[in-house]
Amino acid sequence: MTAAQKHFIKRSILLSITIVIYFVLTSTIIDYRQEKKVSAILYDSVRDLRRGPTPAEQAREVVTQEKALVVEIDQELSTKLAGRILLQVDENGEGWYVFPDDRKKYYLGRPQDGYRVMKALSLGIKNAELERYLKSAFPARLSGKILLDIEKAGEAYYVNPLDRRGYPLGRPDDALKAMKRFGLGISNDDLRKIAVGELGN
Repeated sequence: MTAAQKHFIKRSILLSITIVIYFVLTSTIIDYRQEKKVSAILYDSVRDLRRGPTPAEQAREVVTQEKALVVEIDQELSTKLAGRILLQVDENGEGWYVFPDDRKKYYLGRPQDGYRVMKALSLGIKNAELERYLKSAFPARLSGKILLDIEKAGEAYYVNPLDRRGYPLGRPDDALKAMKRFGLGISNDDLRKIAVGELGN
């Protein structure tokens, strides 16, 4: 059962309970103003339940679920895929970035979330050094890294491990393009051999 299906079942149960509570309360209320107040409160609750999870809640749910499914870390696989963008082909194509420094996978989520994650895990670099590498190729030590130009409005670049060339990540849409262009399909079995990372941890 997917996280979305579990969430739907949970919301459906809570919605049913809310409706039952409404009928129980209104059957015992005599004052019209009290009934109106209870109705308004329960209406807001039902509206919130029907709204569904926010993107942040969905992201946390995906990360929590994946952390629970990681049983044994394959260090060799984690090292091999360091710096790669992975697409979870057994699910809905969820994107993950394997951070080279800790070899953990970070959930990318929506384009805005992916952009935020990539910039949070970036490494600062001087403009002169960056420009020099952009004309040829980046050294192996920067392979798979997200580089942030600290002297030019914080422009970000992804160093693709396959050719060690830099590709711009100026906007959230660029993060999505990078996922599509450089994403490597991976099965759930292999993905869950890589530890899950979280920002701030």
